[in-house]
This record gives sequence, structure tokens and C-alpha cells, in this order.
Amino acid sequence: MIDAGTLQTITTAIYIAFAVVAVLGVLRGLMKGFYKSIVDVIFVVIEAVLSFIIARLISSTFTNVDKFNSLLESVKGFASKSEAIVGYIEKIQEYSYQLAEADGVVNLAMALPVVIICPLIFGLIYTIVGLILKIPKFIIERLFFGSNRGEEYKGGNRIFGAAVGGVRNVLVFAILLVPLVGFINIPGMVVDAAKDAKPTEDGKTASYTEYIKTADEEYITPVKNNIILKGIYNCGGKWMFNSLSSVKVDGIKVSLTNDLCTIARAESYASYFYGVPVQEYGTEQSDKIEKIKDTINDSSVIPTLLSGTLSYVSQTWLEGGNVFGYEKLDVGEYYQPTFDELLAIFAELDTESSKEDIETIATVAEIAIDSGLLRECMTEGGDVISVVSSEKFMTDLVLELYDNVRMRTFLEMGTNSFTNYIYKLYDNVNGTNTPWCEQVDLDAVSREEMMLEAIRLANIISSVTTFAKSVYVSDSGEIDFASTFINSDVGALGRALDLMKDSVIFGNSYKFIVEAVLRSESCAQLGIINEDFIQLVLKNDTSLENLLVTRQNMAKITTSVKNGDDISGAIEAILKNLSADDAEVLKRTVTPEALQIFGMSEKKAEIMSKTLNSVMDGITSTGEISDEDIEKEVQAVDKIVNVAQAAASSSTSNVFSATEGEESKTGMTADELVSSIMDSEIITTAVQSAAKDEEGNEVEDPYGISSALGEEDKQAASDAIKNYYTENKTEENDEEMKDTLSSIAAILGVDPSGLF
Repeated sequence: MIDAGTLQTITTAIYIAFAVVAVLGVLRGLMKGFYKSIVDVIFVVIEAVLSFIIARLISSTFTNVDKFNSLLESVKGFASKSEAIVGYIEKIQEYSYQLAEADGVVNLAMALPVVIICPLIFGLIYTIVGLILKIPKFIIERLFFGSNRGEEYKGGNRIFGAAVGGVRNVLVFAILLVPLVGFINIPGMVVDAAKDAKPTEDGKTASYTEYIKTADEEYITPVKNNIILKGIYNCGGKWMFNSLSSVKVDGIKVSLTNDLCTIARAESYASYFYGVPVQEYGTEQSDKIEKIKDTINDSSVIPTLLSGTLSYVSQTWLEGGNVFGYEKLDVGEYYQPTFDELLAIFAELDTESSKEDIETIATVAEIAIDSGLLRECMTEGGDVISVVSSEKFMTDLVLELYDNVRMRTFLEMGTNSFTNYIYKLYDNVNGTNTPWCEQVDLDAVSREEMMLEAIRLANIISSVTTFAKSVYVSDSGEIDFASTFINSDVGALGRALDLMKDSVIFGNSYKFIVEAVLRSESCAQLGIINEDFIQLVLKNDTSLENLLVTRQNMAKITTSVKNGDDISGAIEAILKNLSADDAEVLKRTVTPEALQIFGMSEKKAEIMSKTLNSVMDGITSTGEISDEDIEKEVQAVDKIVNVAQAAASSSTSNVFSATEGEESKTGMTADELVSSIMDSEIITTAVQSAAKDEEGNEVEDPYGISSALGEEDKQAASDAIKNYYTENKTEENDEEMKDTLSSIAAILGVDPSGLF
């Protein structure tokens, strides 16, 4: 460890050295005289200029790959007897020539050590140049001014010569110390740059530059504050050192001082992340990402190295070559086209575009922090989905990627890769060969459309997540498909698929995705689809949310009837949300086989299938129902379904009560049933449609109810029909009423003759 006494000794030694050099210069000038001393000063300047030029030429040689490799060839000649050294040099040459194709990256990379070495070799070059020029200087002095003493002396005033001689030696001393004063001032500048980036309460920096700060304050500053060294630095030494420690490569200036300060500043901003758990990143870290980005972009070196290297590697791999012995990455069949397109993007990368990419990546990082995504990702049990399904998060992220042409293409390719992967996965499972859908082209999408797409994506993710969280799994961990379908939020799944329909990203593949879902093994086990159903869904462009919810309500009706539970709520939901087109589609799924999956007996399933399909026919024919009529329709459907199930449970009587409130299988009288049907538009239409075929011929037992009703129940139904006609007929509605009541009679197995 250097103590204060040692530092004082060094400082004192500099003063002594300066004094000695100055005195020797005075003595030298006194001996040579004024004129020769002037020549000395002139040659000192010439030597300095030549040394400066030579040092710069050498630095440019080392930053030019061809000259560098020529130098290596010379080294190979000297080391020809060592195969190991020659092999190592040849490998360096191979890699340097490869990188040289990366838009001057190798030149730029080689410039980094050059700007350090150049100031160091300057003193050596100056000494060598001085020795070489000693001869012509001696000739000039003797030729024009004779010897230093004797009769031939023509050197001029010796007192003035002493003064100039002192100046000459001081000048040489200063020139030789330029590298030293330059290097000892760098740590302070680095610390100042870091301090500006991250000050603490006492104004000191607290980053990796702490040890530099300590060294600067305790060891370097006492030396660099030496009056002599400070004078050299302030009187041209700073400019000279910065010139020696800088080099231009392909129009880009690499400066030791500036680039070290840039790195220190960036690192100090980065120190705000040190020791802070990722889940605790907040506003402070988000702000510093912006600072780091700006600091990096202020330097041309980092973006150029990044862009040049990526460009070279990408171009080489695209052309089938290898980089340092590495072949192109194999990312798999599905992602290879996307990877190649990504390489094509990077192959065109330049300094300016890399700066734009750095800006985009930095902004994405800020979004990830500000939204809490990083926190949720790094926290056990974190709710990542709640973040990515946020409309603000998704909008900020998607628009940021969209606004950068390269990142837009990356987003586009990622989407296409995902879609293609789903297609191939589907084909592998089903043994098909489905052509890929039309690939997404986001260049054809406006920014406003992309904003809407981001909101849509957030809602898709939210809906899929809602469905996934609602999936019912038994205590044993096995999935009961019937229970899953009844208890899960299938509407959320349908909503996600409906959103995909208008999606810019998924729109082209929407029908395929829907078909893939409907043809999945899970749907097959649910028994809710068949080929006709699939084709109608794709053809009718119907709402899958409504379809799935309605199909779920039908399943609930089935299980509720089986368990004796109330079904009016499920019926009301169906009637409120189902369109005529949806009803037509759903008819294809309400099969006896599908209903048996939900625990219904074969006989009951047969009757229920006919009944529910009849209701679907009624909805198809009737169309939209007003809110005022919903209650009537609910009651009618509820009653006809209950009668159908009661009849299916036994062929004995007591389906209807003799009087209101009397116990029976349905808890209703036949009069209540007939009255409810007649008040309903849907069920009226349904029974009329079911009672006759397309050619107008009567259908025997269309619901499968009449064959199961006992004689007492049929007589009750006959009396109810006759009573309703008697009490409600008018001259205007007589024929229509007879027709409707006849259809009800056919459903219940009653002979309509003699009733009217």
C-alpha cells in the first residue's frame, strides 16, 4: 500500500527531476549559445511532430486488418520454427479476416487496445526519432554556427542561449510526460462521469468505480495536482494525449477517455440494479434504463460493434457458411423459416438501426418493470397473466414493437411461426396435411388497427385464462368431461375464439383454430360436436361464446332434470342469448348419445333430444323474443321438458295432478301445461312443427311422450285441451286454435276428434 510519505516522495522527485532537467538545459544552452539553442528547440518541435505522426500511422496500421495481417505474416516468418505459434497466428488471421467482413467490426475492435498503447509508445518513438535527427542537427549547427568554443564559435549570446536551453529541456520533459499526465487524469474523469450518473448523499459515487475513486482520491490526485504535471496537462498535454489516445475507424472516432467515461456512466446507471431483487425493480430502475440507453447511443462504438457482428454472423449463416467453426443454429422445422427471416433482418443491420433496436429493447424493459411483469415473473406464485392480459401493457408492448420496422417483422414472424406450429401439431395428431394459412403481413396494418389488435390480444389472453382457471378437475386429479363442461366457464373459451375471428394476427387462421378446437379429443369426449355441427359453425360465422354457453345450459338442463333441480334459469339463459342461426347449429349436437354422456338414461335421452330439438326448431322459426315474453317462454319450455322427463321415467299415470297443488311427477295439472304452451310462441311453433312432417302428414308420438303416458294422464290432457278451446275460442281464432291444440293433442297422444 502506498502511504502518504511515498506519495510525497514521488511528488518531490518530480520537482527535483524538473529542476535537474531545467538546470541541465541552462548549462547546455550556455555552452551552445543562443543560435544553436534555437535550433535545438526547432528540432524538439520537429521530433515531436514526427513522433506524433508516426504514432498515429502505427495506430492506423493496427486498426486495418490487411496491414495487421501483413504484420502477422512478418511475425510468422520470425517464429517459423515454432509450429504452435504459427498455428495460433494463422487462427488469429482467419478470424480477423472473417470479422473484417462485418462492416469494419474487427477494425473497431482492434482500435480499443490501440488507443491505450499509442500514448505509451509515443515516448519511445520520440526518443528514437530524436536519436535519428541528432546527426542532421549536428551538421546544421556546425555548418552555420561552428563549434561550441574557440575561434570558430558563432553561436550568439550565451546568456540568451542558457535561457533557451532551459526552455528546450523543459519542453522535452513535458513532451515525454504527456502520456503519464494523460493516464493519471483518466481515473478522475471516469469517477466524475460515474458520479454524475449516480451521486450519493455525500456526492460520491457508489458503483464499481468506487475502487477507482479510492485510488484517484488517495493515490492519484496528490500526484496529478503536482504543479508541474498540472501545468503540462493544462498547457497542451490534454489535447496531445486525447489525440494520441483516439483513432478514427471507418468514420467512427474511438476515444479512450470519452469511451471509458461513457462506460463508467452507463455502469453507474446500471449500479441501481445491483443487489436489488428483480421483483423489487421499480420507477428508479425504469428511469435508469432510459439513461443507460441514451448513454450507449451517445457512443458509436457499442452500436457499431453490435450491429456489425450480428450482420456478419447472420449473413454468413444465410450463405451456408460457419462463424468461428459454428454452423447455423438448428431451431427445428416449424421455426426455421422464421429464424431465416430473422437472420435476413440482422444481416441488414447497421449502426443507426442498432441504436433504434437498443431504444426499443430498453423501452420494452421499462414496460416490463413499470407494468410489474418482472416482479410477477420472479415472485413465486406471481400473477403474470394479470399483467399480460392488461390492455395498457399489451398496447404499450405491441405498439413499441410495431413502431420499429425490424421488431415489427419479428413480431410478425413470431406470430406466423406460432400459427404454423399449431397447424403442424394438428396435422401430426390427425394424420392430415393442412396447408398453412396466409401469413400475417403487419406492414399492411395501420397503427390504429394495431392498437385495437393489442386490446384484442389482451382480452383473448384474459378469456383463455378465465376458462383455464375454471376447468373442473375431480379430487382424484382426473378430468370428468361432463362435469368439466357444465362447471367450467366455456363462455370465456368461446369469447376468446370469437375475438380471434376479427384479429389481425389470428384472423387468417381463425377457422382452422376453431376447427382444431372442435375436432379435439376433449370436444369429442364431450359429445357436443359432429361433422355437421363443425361445418355449420364455420359456414354461419356464428358466435361461439353464445353457442358454447347455450350448449352448456342444455347440459345443465339435462343434469337438472335428472336430479330433479330447477331448470328455469338455464332455459331463460338459452332463450335470451340464442339466435335462429345458433339454434340451427345447436340442433346438430343435441343427440341422444350426447345427452347420455351427462348421465341420462337411453329412454330419457331419446325423449329429451326430441324435446330440445323441437325447442330449437321453435326458436329458428320464431326468431328474436322480446324481454316481456321471456317469462312465458321459460315457463312453457320448463313444463314441456318436465312432462317429457316424467313420461320417460315410467309408463304409469300420475304425470299430471288432478287438481292444482296435488302431488304428481310434474307437480302441474294438464290444464297448466296446455295453457302455458298456448301462451308461448316458441313451444307453440315447436309442437306444430313436431306434430307433422315436411309433407304435412301427422307424426306418431313425435316427442316419445304419448306412448309413456297412462290412460288417466291422457284423459286429463284431453279434458284440458277441450276446456282451453271452450274457454278461449273466438270467431277470429277458431281455426288457428284448433290447429295448435291438435298439435298438442298429438304430442300427448290424445285423439283430437270430438274435442272441438
